[in-house]
Amino acid sequence: MIKTFTLRKILLITLLFVVQNTFAQVDSLSSSDSLSYERLAKFPLATVTYTSYSNSKINKDGIKRYVGMSEVNANLQFAIPLKNRRTILLNKFNFNQSDVLIDSDGEQSHVHNQYYSFAYSFGLIKILNKRWKIIGVLTPTLASDFDASIGKNDFILQSSILVSKRSSPYFEYGFGFAYNTRFGQEIAIPLISLTYKKGDWGVFAVLPAYISSYYHLSNSKIGLSLAAYGNVYNAEMNVPSSLDLDKLGYSRINFGPEYQVKMFNDVYLNLKAGITFRNRLEAINSDGDLELDLSAKTKYFFSVGIRILK
Repeated sequence: MIKTFTLRKILLITLLFVVQNTFAQVDSLSSSDSLSYERLAKFPLATVTYTSYSNSKINKDGIKRYVGMSEVNANLQFAIPLKNRRTILLNKFNFNQSDVLIDSDGEQSHVHNQYYSFAYSFGLIKILNKRWKIIGVLTPTLASDFDASIGKNDFILQSSILVSKRSSPYFEYGFGFAYNTRFGQEIAIPLISLTYKKGDWGVFAVLPAYISSYYHLSNSKIGLSLAAYGNVYNAEMNVPSSLDLDKLGYSRINFGPEYQVKMFNDVYLNLKAGITFRNRLEAINSDGDLELDLSAKTKYFFSVGIRILK
């Protein structure tokens, strides 16, 4: 029971993260079917983001541990229009590096582990009649600490499909589902997408993974966002103990203000800060059971990023 619950919980948040990281960018390709309508969002060609989380204190077995995390996330994507721009091929590359720091009181131990994720997304966007379109995305991912030879447990396959309609110059909506398989676990979740922009106000959502509301200024925008993040790695944490640590999974939900400003041409600076909750950091043993729980309560985060938007 612990095995099934722990894996499904981590994989669910991982799937939510991939969904919001994909459709928050893919769905901005709306000019092909908008006819006289303007696009509701710019298309991100490239992004690089660094996020730091505050340390958390965990008291287990009489030992106080301090756990900190930071992440680097980079995306590069491009779209290729085909057949009178009614079919669009999407290619996207994603790199993620997660750093985990663990210190303990009363022990001469300092653990610093790094985990890596490489993902390639292939998408197909088909423009239909009456401003409908269908988006299908397949995302194979390699996630590991690369301390051992790469095997099948280092790979994860995720897919999603979304059907959306541009119902007015200000509003687009859609629905679909996402699918994830890893470690023998299969998870499917329904999706709802909403994009609204009228004047200087805008709202974007891919539920249940992401939602943001913002206000446009002359060369910038400011708003609030709520987003799910997570990943799971086939790895052995370098912890000086007899624990059987075979996989590491983390998940969290970030909420806070966001500010984006144009620096020059199509290059933008993005700043975020706020609180992160539902923080899960769990090590799973070779049997799939929970071996080490380093989860924390509410923490704080700060994020800075550079984006190229077209």
